Amino acid sequence: MFCGAMMGWMRRILGIAAVVLLAGAAAAYFFFDVNQFREPIQAQLEKTLNRKVTLGRMHLRLLPLAVAIEDVVVAENPSFGQGKSFLTAREVAVSANLMALLNRRVEVHSVRVTDPTIELIRDRQGVWNYASLGAKTQDSPSESTAISLSEIRIVNGRIGVVRDGQRAEYENIDLTLRDFAGNRPFTLDASVHFPEQLSLDVSTRATYDKAAQNLRVDSLQVKLGGLVMSGAGTVSTAAGGKLDFAVKATDASIAEAARVAALLGSAFAPDMKVVGSLDAGLKIGGSTETPEITGKLAARRLEMSRAAWKLPVRIPEISIELTPDSIKSNRFIAQCGGTKVDAAFSVANYNTPAAFLAALVSTTDASVQELLQIAGAYGMTTAAGMTGTGSLTLNARVMAKLKENSPWSYSGSGVLRDGSFGLPSLTRPVAVKSAKLRFEQESAVLDDLALSVGAANVRGSLSLRRFSAPEVKFNTTIDQIVTAELRTLMKPGGDTAAAGKPAPGMFTKVTGSGTLSIGKLVHDGITLSKVKAQCLLDRGLVRLDPLTADLFGGRHTGAISVDARGAETKIAVNSRIEQVNANELISSSTALKQLLHGKLAADANLRFVSRPGEDIARSLNGTFQMQMAEGRLSGINIVNELAKVARSFGVGQNVEPVTNIVKFTAGMNIQDGVANTNDLKMDFAGGSLAAAGQIGLADQSLKLTMLPVLSRQYSDQLGGSKVGGIMNTVLANQKGELVIPVTVGGTTAQPRFLPDAAQMAKMKAQNLLPSVLDAGRKGGLKGVLDSITGAKASDPQPQGGEPKPSLLDMFKKRK
Repeated sequence: MFCGAMMGWMRRILGIAAVVLLAGAAAAYFFFDVNQFREPIQAQLEKTLNRKVTLGRMHLRLLPLAVAIEDVVVAENPSFGQGKSFLTAREVAVSANLMALLNRRVEVHSVRVTDPTIELIRDRQGVWNYASLGAKTQDSPSESTAISLSEIRIVNGRIGVVRDGQRAEYENIDLTLRDFAGNRPFTLDASVHFPEQLSLDVSTRATYDKAAQNLRVDSLQVKLGGLVMSGAGTVSTAAGGKLDFAVKATDASIAEAARVAALLGSAFAPDMKVVGSLDAGLKIGGSTETPEITGKLAARRLEMSRAAWKLPVRIPEISIELTPDSIKSNRFIAQCGGTKVDAAFSVANYNTPAAFLAALVSTTDASVQELLQIAGAYGMTTAAGMTGTGSLTLNARVMAKLKENSPWSYSGSGVLRDGSFGLPSLTRPVAVKSAKLRFEQESAVLDDLALSVGAANVRGSLSLRRFSAPEVKFNTTIDQIVTAELRTLMKPGGDTAAAGKPAPGMFTKVTGSGTLSIGKLVHDGITLSKVKAQCLLDRGLVRLDPLTADLFGGRHTGAISVDARGAETKIAVNSRIEQVNANELISSSTALKQLLHGKLAADANLRFVSRPGEDIARSLNGTFQMQMAEGRLSGINIVNELAKVARSFGVGQNVEPVTNIVKFTAGMNIQDGVANTNDLKMDFAGGSLAAAGQIGLADQSLKLTMLPVLSRQYSDQLGGSKVGGIMNTVLANQKGELVIPVTVGGTTAQPRFLPDAAQMAKMKAQNLLPSVLDAGRKGGLKGVLDSITGAKASDPQPQGGEPKPSLLDMFKKRK
């Protein structure tokens, strides 16, 4: 009973005490003016911080009991800028001892800083502006009077960091510092909230020795997104301070690390996904300005993918060793689809502008298609736009200067089998049956090459320098080349130029030289076989010199050049041909079909333009000297046509339209497809002739002046000398041979032979009646023809000294 009474009295006493305390607190809140402490608080802060401090309005809070100070400003060290602020805060709440306040003393337990902004600045000597905070002066408090707090809390802070003139800002910082007192252990919890729902959380237990300017971290836990790390060590806060810190992570998420790196601006391509786990054991030493990292990283189940990749790249396991100067991996396996690549890499001087990457890559029977995808994904520009199939065995070395963003360089060797490559500059793929490859930087050498492009199959060797403007050396054998196919093989290299010509393609960038052996070269119906040539390539100009080849049963020697630099392909031929089938040559290059048969020899210096679907004869220019023996002229029987001119109807009614040629020679000057000659001579069965004039190689038109002489045999069939005596279209010489001057018009398919009796009369008056035998003598029939056409500059003078008129002069007089 006594105990119950005692408990009742205790409850009453405690209740009365609580009421008194609440009443006292209320009285203090309403009647106690905390602004009377402004000057001592401000003075204490200025002495402690060794900075000018400005305090705004002050008031007292009850729960929890604290002095709230608005608009707090801590001035900057004058050496870092006059009139600037080191810290500004919307409010600082100081939790103090109530009884001490009633006795007009300030005993601070904790501090809460709301919405502060802090500027951290490093000068050119590496000194930070916070280093002078709390520096001792004559009036500074001793170490024994230093502030001791149970908690310091920063809410929604903002920190600006200025280094080397560059400013970075970090927002949304929350920080709680507990048990803060000089040379005693304290704990720190901090968090920073980044965009994309990423936060950094730090928890540590440490001791700061202000006199030694040294921070000893006994434990550190860092959580950045889903990435968790722990560490311990020491950090010197003096200028040029030293680091001695160990960090480790176990089974950390690489996907989270990649997300963090992306948000910090140091990541793969934005669409790249990376998954896997990471173990790390690192030691951080050196100075705070240039930290040095040593240790190891190990990744497992690493997988990388991008939207443009058809297959992800997988690395089952990889370990990386770090030193202050280098990063080095072990040999690891990277797999893409069915392709496995054995690789290793190292980065030297990674902490400096001279950072340099070196990597070794090897693979056996790898998929060309997948290798090109991987190469393109890692920025190898030479693989851009290429497609491929086949298998490749490859050993390669890759090097690059990372900080300078310089092009990567490559070297190595390999063997390609059953491959096919699609290039942006070609309309059709290049099929490679086999090739031994050696490459370095922007050069490659192909040995034992066997490839095909369209109908062309190529074997031999080829070296290539500069992929953007290739220079090639080669020694190749090609079974056949069809130039019409080559025209469709190259894609135009861009938009149409202003002049209406297509912009140059890759072919117009190629230079080089080599030897060619071509089984068959076909150009618009002209076929060269067993071609041997020295080839020169000069940005769209191809020169084959010397060139030897079989041509329509005969032989060609000389040179050919092809100029593909403009909108039209220009071709020049300088050659000697022997024993060539005349019909096949003329029929393939002109509109004259089935006209001249026999073995032809000629010297040609010709130029023409190759236009798709157009007869090359229309653009033909140059000179052509030809000789033939034992041939025939089809579609016409010259003797029969001359019989018609002589009006002898007993000859030629059922005669085959063929003229058998014993010998034929001609010199032609060709202009835009029209052959001009004043040196055409022919011996045929039954006579001989000489001619001058024009032959249209494209339209087959004839404009010739011709002087035939028929032998005695044919003359007798036409009536012998009697015909010459009674016909005004025929002349007879002393041997009984008939001379029938004619002009030939029409076309080669339908020639028209017409006599000119007036000119015959002139010839008779001047005694210009040649014999068949004159054909073999100097001048011969041609000399007579020159005389009557005025082709010579000076002709023999007739008796009496007057100039002998030519047939051309006679035509002019008649007109």
